[in-house]
Amino acid sequence: MRKTGCLLLLAFSFLLCACSKAGYKRSDFFVMDTYAFVIADCNDEKILSDLKNEVLRIEKIFSATYEGSEIQNLFSENKKISDETKNLLEKADAISQNTGGFFDYTLGSIIKLWDVNGEKQKVPDNEKIIKELSNCGYENITFSDDGIVSQNPDILIDLGAIAKGYAGQKVCEMLKSRGIENAAVSLGGNVTVIGTSKETDGGWDVGIKNPFDDSSEIIGKVFVSDKTVSVSGSYERFFEKDGVKYHHIFDRRTGYPSDSDLSSVAVISEDGALADALSTALFVMGYEKALEFYSSGIYQFEAIFCKTDGFVYVTDAILDKFTPQKSVSVKFPQYD
Repeated sequence: MRKTGCLLLLAFSFLLCACSKAGYKRSDFFVMDTYAFVIADCNDEKILSDLKNEVLRIEKIFSATYEGSEIQNLFSENKKISDETKNLLEKADAISQNTGGFFDYTLGSIIKLWDVNGEKQKVPDNEKIIKELSNCGYENITFSDDGIVSQNPDILIDLGAIAKGYAGQKVCEMLKSRGIENAAVSLGGNVTVIGTSKETDGGWDVGIKNPFDDSSEIIGKVFVSDKTVSVSGSYERFFEKDGVKYHHIFDRRTGYPSDSDLSSVAVISEDGALADALSTALFVMGYEKALEFYSSGIYQFEAIFCKTDGFVYVTDAILDKFTPQKSVSVKFPQYD
């Protein structure tokens, strides 16, 4: 029987529940507009420093707000983008196509207009939303051997819903290349784990935050190894105006924050970038469409759905990996 130590999935970070054993080192830092940390079975401080620098390197490439990033200058005349950037953009484009736009990496204009994390925190005029929606749409992007071309010069790329999952996976690949087999990388609503925490037998327990409660309470924990757990939820980043909550996950059909019947979605996958992007797509789809997408088999992943009515559903393949927290005021039909 494994022990109960776990990583807790919060709005912006994972917290280690139960101190790590001797030999494990932890490095905390702020990157990609979120709190992050790495826990690794490693006594080499230089490796931990290199890992932090790797995430910073990725941020400088893919951040829509980092001055001079490749994403900001994608459509500059005669601009040659790196193979790494093109590869992630092509992945984002494929996921956008396969989800029918429920994930769309071209919503930069809408994200910038709403500025949910900014100081003004105001609801934009509907006319402005409609105008900026005309500057969105993955269908306007084409790829060639020479790079990427936009049919609309005003399109803004934003990879915020895929880059953290990608970065977590890259960090774990770097660790493995240096002989480190056991680690967890937390980047906001994403955690990528390899090997075991040694607080458990054969993996890591990742606690999923209760989206119905402002405390650090969890609805349960999922036991994984060599996977990314990515969560998207309406509780993560938002502001309130006139009693209405406006969160940071947008629906390209309306230009407004998604109004689905889901409070949060956790996606578990071996592919970090995919997990990150799909957690957004499924959240916007809503429960029924998300289940249909899961059943389609387009991608291999598992999911935990927290509905706004207080029900929590877990896909069948991870039922034996998920331990519900019975003390919370949510309902687990598959465990009753």
